[in-house]
Amino acid sequence: MEDGVGVHGGLDVFKLVELGRRLRERRAEIEKAIFTRLPAADGEGLARGQREAIRSCLELVTLVFEQDGHWDDLPLVPPAAVIQARRVARSGGALSTVLQKYIGGYSVLWDFVREEIEQTSLVQADRAELLR
Repeated sequence: MEDGVGVHGGLDVFKLVELGRRLRERRAEIEKAIFTRLPAADGEGLARGQREAIRSCLELVTLVFEQDGHWDDLPLVPPAAVIQARRVARSGGALSTVLQKYIGGYSVLWDFVREEIEQTSLVQADRAELLR
């Protein structure tokens, strides 16, 4: 990383860090979009856990961008997401429902990532590399 090149080939590290910063600035908007799209969990405890899981997943994704795509010191799945999946299972919820919600949230987040990438001053080749 000393030469300014990160894990994305010739793409400058600072462009990924900037993308992370821009996502962080829009975090409240992203959370609202995800909360709006996903059906609310049944019960206050499950609903609170769902909100915590969403926030922790957003934080993890933002950190990965801010660290140039390096996961070295980060969990693969945020602990709050694992706790929520267990909470849902204990309450009789289906794993397929949990996974559908994660996929739905990821889809909303990816729309924001694509939007931010398209709004950057990157050349087309760098945009395409980020979108891979």
